[in-house]
Amino acid sequence: MTGSRHSAGSRTRAFLRSVAARRALVSALLAALFSAPGPARAHDIWLHAERFRLEPGETLVVRQLVGDELEADLARLEATQELPLLVDMTPRFALVTPAGAVDLLGERGARRSVKPVLERTLDFEGPALVAMEHAILYTEFTSAEFLEYLEHEGLDPERYREHMGSRPRQTEGYQRTLKCLVRVGPGGSADLHGRPLGQPLEILLLQDPDRLDPGDELEVRVLLHGEPLAGQPVNAYHGSETASGEGAVARLRARTDAAGVARFRLGAAGVWLVRLVYLAPCSERSGVDCADTAWESYWSAFSFAVD
Repeated sequence: MTGSRHSAGSRTRAFLRSVAARRALVSALLAALFSAPGPARAHDIWLHAERFRLEPGETLVVRQLVGDELEADLARLEATQELPLLVDMTPRFALVTPAGAVDLLGERGARRSVKPVLERTLDFEGPALVAMEHAILYTEFTSAEFLEYLEHEGLDPERYREHMGSRPRQTEGYQRTLKCLVRVGPGGSADLHGRPLGQPLEILLLQDPDRLDPGDELEVRVLLHGEPLAGQPVNAYHGSETASGEGAVARLRARTDAAGVARFRLGAAGVWLVRLVYLAPCSERSGVDCADTAWESYWSAFSFAVD
C-alpha cells in the first residue's frame, strides 16, 4: 500500500508539471477542486446524490460538490459549486454494490473530465456505495493562516506549535477521500455503510442509516491507515430548507473515543454529511514528498440520507 501511494504521488507531480495540467489549473477548478483548504474559502468537497432513494431501473446521478459545511446551492449548482471528475487526479473511483465493486475509472474511456461524476442505471435492490479518492496535492499558508485553519477545524493549535517552529510559511500535502451511500428498492441487504474500503482516512457508519429514524443516535468509526483514530474531532452537518426557501445547516461536533468512535444524535430527516480533517507532521508513510513539505493531511467526507 505504501509503495502505491508513493507512485501515486509521483504521478500527481508529473501531471502537475504537464501542459494539460497547467491549463486545467488556470481554469475555474483552480478556485475549487485544487484550492488550498482554509477557513477563508469554501473548502469542503463531497459526493451528493440527486436522490438517495431509488427504484431498480432508475438512474443514479452523483455530483461532486464544493462548499463549506454543506453550504452549496443545490438548486442552482453554479460552475464553482459542482466539480467534474478529473480522471488524471483521481486514483480511485468505485461503485460498491452487494454483488461487488465496479471500477468506474475504467469506464471513462478517453474522457479526462466528466460532469456529473456518475450517471448509471441500477438494476438491483439494496445499498450502493460510491467511493472516490483524490490524488495528493500541495499547498502552503502563512503561519497566521495556518493557525486560523486549525481553529476552523477544531484542532488544538498547541499540539502543532512545536512543529510549526519559526517558519513564516507552512507547507502541506493533502488528500481527500469521499463516500456517498444510496439505497435501491426496499429489498436487499449488505453492510456497505460500515465496510472498510482501504481509504487512507476512512469513515465507517456503525448503523445502517436506512434503519434510523430522526432523533436516533449514529455511531461512526474513523480509521487512519486501517487503525482506529482516537481523540479526533468529527463534524456532522444536516441541510434543510427554511420556510422562506433558504437553506439552513445544522452543525454537530463530536470527538472519537479510544476505539475511534464518535456519536451523533441525528435530529432530523434528510441529507447528512459526516466529515473530518486529520493533520500531522509530514511522514514518508503518507506518500507525501516530505523533502520540502512540513505537514500532511487527510480530508474525509461521507454523505447519506435518513428518512
